Amino acid sequence: SLHTRNPAINNAGDLLLRLVLFWGIFLPWGKRFSLDAFRRPRAASEKNTVFSSATIAYIAQIVIMYWMSVILKSGPEWRLDGSALYHMLNTHQLTTSLGSYLLNFPQLLKYLTFSSLILQAAAPALILSPLFTGVLKMPAIFSLALMHSGYALILSIGNFPYVAIVALTCLLPPKFWDVAE
Repeated sequence: SLHTRNPAINNAGDLLLRLVLFWGIFLPWGKRFSLDAFRRPRAASEKNTVFSSATIAYIAQIVIMYWMSVILKSGPEWRLDGSALYHMLNTHQLTTSLGSYLLNFPQLLKYLTFSSLILQAAAPALILSPLFTGVLKMPAIFSLALMHSGYALILSIGNFPYVAIVALTCLLPPKFWDVAE
């Protein structure tokens, strides 16, 4: 309700947070990521994977977000001359001091612009791949998280990078969580 009261202060991070929390209603996050889960012993036979229409919707939401981002980045500054990040950093209202410093390296910004576009197109396909799930998913997810971290360091764009990183952690394969646990 707070978001509908003042839509002028909302950003894409708020929308993504609402969508992630909505799909989270239907996911069994409490089995692994709650105080109850830490207090109770885990049975050896307990499954680490969940497959349901909610998991499909959650994954689809994340994948579609990246692919739509690629589709919307159709201008020549993204696809031909690679100057999109340079132009973004010239919007001084959004640029951090590190972002201002990076304006001194236009070739690096060109490389990062193309890399960002390629990553946002390829990573969702790797996340969806049914083959070599751990080998393909983890680098794709960590690369996307690194991209969002980089955006957070150079642009003041609100909570979107942080929400996106948290949303991506839910896509990590069970082996990652077993090792982390």
